[in-house]
Amino acid sequence: MRTFDYIRLADQTWDMDIRQALYIRQKPVELERLVEIAKIQGTETF
Repeated sequence: MRTFDYIRLADQTWDMDIRQALYIRQKPVELERLVEIAKIQGTETF
């Protein structure tokens, strides 16, 4: 029987494109909300 080494997985570096793709697939509603907040904050005048 094989065993899985979770420590090696934790040490793995993840490319930003992979992280972004996973986030978009897992949490599209939250991402859309963050985009809307960024648009509003980016257009505010001080």
